[in-house]
Amino acid sequence: MPELDTISGPPAKIRLADVGIVFRPRDREPVVAVRDFTFDVPEGSIVTIVYEGDSPDLAERYLIGHMEEKTGDLDVVSPNSPLGSALVGSRKGDTVEYQAPNGTLRVKVVEVEAS
Repeated sequence: MPELDTISGPPAKIRLADVGIVFRPRDREPVVAVRDFTFDVPEGSIVTIVYEGDSPDLAERYLIGHMEEKTGDLDVVSPNSPLGSALVGSRKGDTVEYQAPNGTLRVKVVEVEAS
């Protein structure tokens, strides 16, 4: 079996759907495919978003976490809130939607940073 590259960085939660193993015929080595977690939005990350229809200069930054984690002037969005749950697991460049009191809103994930 070929050697696998080492993954460094913070521990990540990996769902079964994120890892796939494709087996070749017996005379071949298996091919292992692992999803690239580089831009995933985990809890505790800082996410920059733009609402659909807004210009990029109206981008907003949020910490995906809990009020106890608030630092500085960064607003906090709970991962259990409609916006937070839509953002968790999304990636830079994704557009996600969530239900707000005034209807469905769509936001684009512009940037994902470690907190």
